[in-house]
Amino acid sequence: MKVVAINGSARKDGNTAILIRHLFAELEREGIETELVQLAGHVIRGCTACNQCQVNLDRQCVIKNDIVNEVIAKFSAADGIILGSPTYFADITAELKALIDRAGRVGGANGGLYRRKIGAGVIAVRRGGAIHALDTIHHFLHIAQMVVPGASYWNVGIGREIGEVEKDEEGLRNMRTLGENIAWLLKLTRDERKPQGEPRRGIHHISVHTEDLAASLRFYQDLLGMRVVNRFGNPERQMVLLDSGDGSHIELTAPVPNPAGNAAPGPGPLLHLALRSQDVRAVVEQVRRAGHEITVEPKDVQLGPDRASVAFAKGPSGELVEFFQTHDR
Repeated sequence: MKVVAINGSARKDGNTAILIRHLFAELEREGIETELVQLAGHVIRGCTACNQCQVNLDRQCVIKNDIVNEVIAKFSAADGIILGSPTYFADITAELKALIDRAGRVGGANGGLYRRKIGAGVIAVRRGGAIHALDTIHHFLHIAQMVVPGASYWNVGIGREIGEVEKDEEGLRNMRTLGENIAWLLKLTRDERKPQGEPRRGIHHISVHTEDLAASLRFYQDLLGMRVVNRFGNPERQMVLLDSGDGSHIELTAPVPNPAGNAAPGPGPLLHLALRSQDVRAVVEQVRRAGHEITVEPKDVQLGPDRASVAFAKGPSGELVEFFQTHDR
């Protein structure tokens, strides 16, 4: 297991780094690998709200000339993330805020890259404003769906000149407690954190062709009690997605009659099996390397109000298998 920490201070190896290293000492004592990334000397611009990360879905920000994409990759591979900053006008540094904004946007656009990782903030402060700065970090950790452990007090160390936090005995003691709690949580949740790109277990939906959508809805919705959760389609097909009750779905697909009132005959009742995936593109490459045919390359689709990435492959018996990745709205 590994924890990556970011020192957002403009001073390399200053008080923020000292606090992080005290926390790291507890993690390393428990056999957890650590890495400290220091932003000092790096120029990081803020998010430009171009939304291209929601189009590319490649786990990268389109701004390529700084350290942000390198950090995103480290975050994605890590089990735990620590964000540290000195207090600037009762908040974190501009560099760390820019990193949070861009890494957070990319993470959310790509299906929640940091979801259920362990996260914590660490703040160095001369006098006041530390809690507000810590809150800024916590806002990112929570919206990224990370698990945030507590400690014996706020994760704050007091000091102005480099090294002064070493005199803050309570602050250092809290760093050790935080490190112990992070280590405990990492071990407790180790089996729940799957490698990126590994498909989630379970079926997302089974696609069924029907010549009579109304009759099928009466059967699945009225008779069996399934709930309609989405309706979408195109000029040739109309589709209805029903929740089966256990998190999987039935997708009813019906042809749209042409102006003459006719519809093309269907291919048979069962169209395909759709499996949940955390990263469609990674799964497709695994399937391709194993020698299976990819019938539809990964693409992004809009299904009514929902956004997803999909791809199709042929199974060993010729069955059509869809890999289905949902994205946050």
